[in-house]
Amino acid sequence: MKYLKKHKAYILLIYAFLLAIHFVLKDKIYPISVLFYAFPLFIIIAIGIFVSIIFFNHKKTFYFIVIGQLLLIIYWFNYYYSFAEVKPETTKTSCILFWNVAKKEQLPINILVKNIKEENISNIALVEAENITQKNLLTLKEKLPDFNFKKLKGNMFFGSLNIIKNVNYTSKDKSYKFNLIETENKDLKIEKILIIDIYANPFFNRKTPLENTFKYIKNSKTDIIVGDFNTPFNSIHFSEYKNNFKSFHGLSKGSSATWAYGLPLLELDHIWVNKKYIPVSLTKKNYKVSDHQMLIANYFKQ
Repeated sequence: MKYLKKHKAYILLIYAFLLAIHFVLKDKIYPISVLFYAFPLFIIIAIGIFVSIIFFNHKKTFYFIVIGQLLLIIYWFNYYYSFAEVKPETTKTSCILFWNVAKKEQLPINILVKNIKEENISNIALVEAENITQKNLLTLKEKLPDFNFKKLKGNMFFGSLNIIKNVNYTSKDKSYKFNLIETENKDLKIEKILIIDIYANPFFNRKTPLENTFKYIKNSKTDIIVGDFNTPFNSIHFSEYKNNFKSFHGLSKGSSATWAYGLPLLELDHIWVNKKYIPVSLTKKNYKVSDHQMLIANYFKQ
């Protein structure tokens, strides 16, 4: 502790630099972006509390830091937390379930079936689902006879109440991979759903994969985007997504973070819909079988 107090001026500068990265620099510049991904606001607030303790005997600086922490906490609750719970009108909305099942040896079929039945799910999309077996498919079909299921390339999985017409798979080394699925409902209307999984390494620059993926999304006229982007919602690389699609950020009760299990650290998993859709609500659920939260989004078409 004596060592820390001796170098407290440097510690304060480092803390100020982390704040500048989070609010100003963000992930504009690589490799500074690594710090942006590694230090979400929740962690920065925790560090700020520690810094305030170091400066406890310097009252002016201490009070300044404490006031700053209070403002950051207010901002965190305003931007990353919601107390409202929207109840969707189930007769009017469609519902999609997305989940990173974290490469488990056994697919959590009972959990999936329970949620699909209780939430009136019409589409299900999974990533890191590499261990799905033929037996799993038969079990799902037996428990959910109205669904059509398809194991996809890139360790992904998709199920729908509609007919699965076409699937197009694209990947770029370990950078990113995605599947575009075309479904057709009973009225012969086509809906395009893209499932994406971006490389998780924190030292990996997200700029190129997010830009390339968005170009594909725009050219293919995608309706719904779900995936593990391994990129926080406030990344500058989501600017095109935010301009052209609607996000479910802020539509769920509680923290907007989807990782890690039980901790409000990073909002890595996202659901976006084309502007012709209206996002209604987002339900998030924790299960020990995965370190990612399950996302259930309700929406309807204008």
